[in-house]
Amino acid sequence: MEPITLIVSEPLPPTSTNNRGTERFMEYVTGHTDGKVTFDVYDTSTLHPMQEAISAMESGLSDITLYIPGLLGSDVPTGAWQAGLSGMTTSMPMDMLAGSVAATATFTSGPVVNELAEHNAVYLGGFTSDSYTPLCRSPLDKLAEAKGKLGRSAGGTYDAEMEAIGMTPTLVDSNEVYEALQRGTVDCHVGSLENFAKEGLAEVAKFYTPLSFSPNTGPGYIMNKEKFDALPAAVQEVFREASPLFGVGNSSALVERYVEWYGSAEDEFGVTFVRPADDLADTLAEFREEEAATLAERAPDSVADPQAIIQRYKSVYEEWVRILTDEFGVPKTDGSPESMLAALEYVAEDLDWDAYRQRMYEYLRDLEDYE
Repeated sequence: MEPITLIVSEPLPPTSTNNRGTERFMEYVTGHTDGKVTFDVYDTSTLHPMQEAISAMESGLSDITLYIPGLLGSDVPTGAWQAGLSGMTTSMPMDMLAGSVAATATFTSGPVVNELAEHNAVYLGGFTSDSYTPLCRSPLDKLAEAKGKLGRSAGGTYDAEMEAIGMTPTLVDSNEVYEALQRGTVDCHVGSLENFAKEGLAEVAKFYTPLSFSPNTGPGYIMNKEKFDALPAAVQEVFREASPLFGVGNSSALVERYVEWYGSAEDEFGVTFVRPADDLADTLAEFREEEAATLAERAPDSVADPQAIIQRYKSVYEEWVRILTDEFGVPKTDGSPESMLAALEYVAEDLDWDAYRQRMYEYLRDLEDYE
C-alpha cells in the first residue's frame, strides 16, 4: 500500500487518560504496518469540539475522533440508548476492565453499526470509564444535601441519575469545568476521577464523595468509513488487533490515578473524603437498578430487538468478570472502598496488560457477528 497519514481529532487535552489509549493504538498500528500508516493528532478540540464528532465524519474534517454517544443523542439515538447499559456494571475495577470488553462487543455489532455507517463512520474500539463520582465545593453526604446542587453532567444517563437524588444537571464542556467550579456555576463535578487531580479540579473543589454514578459505557473512537474501507484487509486486521488498546490505555492510566488519589488527595490537595449516608447511596443505587430493568422499554425505533443487545452485553460482561477473576487473579470486591482499593492496587502492580489485550482481541475476534 501507499503510505497514508490519518487526521486524528482528540477533543481532550494530552494529559487525559483517553490520550493514553489513543497513543498506544497509534503506536501499535504504525509499528505493525511498518510505518505505512501514521497519524497527525490535533488535541484539546483544536480541530472540532467533541459534540461535532458526527459532522466531522460526514464532512471528512477528521479521519478518527472521539465518540461519546451520550453527548450525541440526537445524531446517534441507538448509541445513546446503548450507553444506558452502564447501569449493569459492578464496581471498580471490573466496571472498566470487563466493561470495556462488553462495550466493544456491543458497539461493533447490531443496529449501532448501521447507525454509524449512515454518518460515514465505523467504530474502531472503545472502553468503559470508571464509575463517575462527585467532587464538590461543599460536602455531599446526605440526600437532603443533594437537593438543588448544580452538578456538571456529561448528559444522557447522568442527567437522570442526578435528578433522581435531587441535583440539577448542568451541561458544561469538559475544558470549562475548572472555571465553572471556581466561579460557582456548578457545585459539583460528576465525572471520572481522572480529572480531579490532573485537570486541577481539586484546587477549587475540596470534598470528594465515593458515590457511584454509572460509568461511561460506549465512548471510543470512530473512523471515517470511506477511509477505513479503502485500507487493505491486512491493515484493517491490524486495526482490530490494536482496538483493545483504547481500553488498555484508558484503564491502566485510571487505575494509577485512583491509587494515587486515595493515597495523596487529602495531604496534597487538602481534599476531604466524605462517606455517603445510606439514604443518598441507596436512592442512587435503586434508581440505577430501575433504569437497567426498564432499559428495553426505552429503546428507540432503530432497535428492533433490545433484549438481544442487553443480553449480549450482560453475557460478555459476566464472562469477563469470570476471566479476570480466574485467569488474571483480580480480587473480588464487596462494594467497600477498602476492597475496591485492594483490587485496584493488584491491577496496578500485577495485571499483565499485554496478556489482557491479546485475550480481549482473541475473544472479540471469535464472537459471532463481531465486525
